[in-house]
Amino acid sequence: MLELLPALLLSAALAPQAGAQEPAAPPAAEKVLARALRGDLLGPQQTPGGPARGWMRFEQVLDGQWVRCIGASLAGGQPVYSFVQMMRERDDGAVEAWRFDSTGQVSAWFGKAETRGMSLDWTDEEGAVLARQEWGFENGDCDFRLLRRASEGAAFTSQVAGLLRAGGQRPTWKPSAAAELRLEQNPYAFYLGTFCGKESSVFGDSEGSTRTEGILDGQWFHSSYRSEVAGRSAYSGQGFVRCGADGRYQLHWFDTFGDHQVLDGALGEDGAVAFLRDGEGDPVERHTDRYTAAGYTFRIEKRDGPDDPWKGFMTATYTRMAEPPPAPPGEDGEDGQGG
Repeated sequence: MLELLPALLLSAALAPQAGAQEPAAPPAAEKVLARALRGDLLGPQQTPGGPARGWMRFEQVLDGQWVRCIGASLAGGQPVYSFVQMMRERDDGAVEAWRFDSTGQVSAWFGKAETRGMSLDWTDEEGAVLARQEWGFENGDCDFRLLRRASEGAAFTSQVAGLLRAGGQRPTWKPSAAAELRLEQNPYAFYLGTFCGKESSVFGDSEGSTRTEGILDGQWFHSSYRSEVAGRSAYSGQGFVRCGADGRYQLHWFDTFGDHQVLDGALGEDGAVAFLRDGEGDPVERHTDRYTAAGYTFRIEKRDGPDDPWKGFMTATYTRMAEPPPAPPGEDGEDGQGG
């Protein structure tokens, strides 16, 4: 079932990247974003299509390393645009963010958070600013504007603007039939649902689970992964996967160490292979799935350089879990949002 969840996804095929069972990083100290952006904010918005109802929800996730914002602009009770944005604030106030949206686009934003607000820029390869997010913080409310411009030197034009206030009734909606079909026909749909299993890595044995769902009008897959040792969390991550009809996909992975990594992969008849590459574009990690009758097996291999042999890092066997019956509208999933 499609759900627009503030928690977003790692591909189940790749989620076990989290299989590195290193001790979890300590919770990050509360910074500007964690203090200023909390819970649900709602209010009127101006958009290119006319007036809309804006909604954003903010949560600290992955041991407080990331602030996750999930939002939508709604007209007639249905989203005309929705997004998820993962944001990390460093000790000096510098912010890096990745935005995934219902058009299938992903964009990287960088800027700085201050007590009263934040400005984030999305730039092209030459450093020209393509778009800007302007955030004003006051007493738990947020004055938000999304600005774009056609070319370097051109004036910014407002795309979305509105004052969102804390409190109010959180919106709910059902996924469209088109979104459901889009996901069902995607070759990555094999990973929808929950998989659990035993893992073994260079750090020892663990138990892992991954929940993968379709989000953002069926344009993205989101996975939440958790690995436990002796019943205690050792590592967790969230990832977003965009997969084409040819089975080629890209995974954005966020974890409890504050890392963001991008893997490129491809699905085959009997499994999947994905690579993490270094700055030169050479593969330094290889993630391999092999489908089984009950689920799939998973293997991570690493190497020091392009001419070095692959070395085993982790293996796992995951089994598909039975899904509970659908929840009533407004209660499906962590946040009760249709995708």
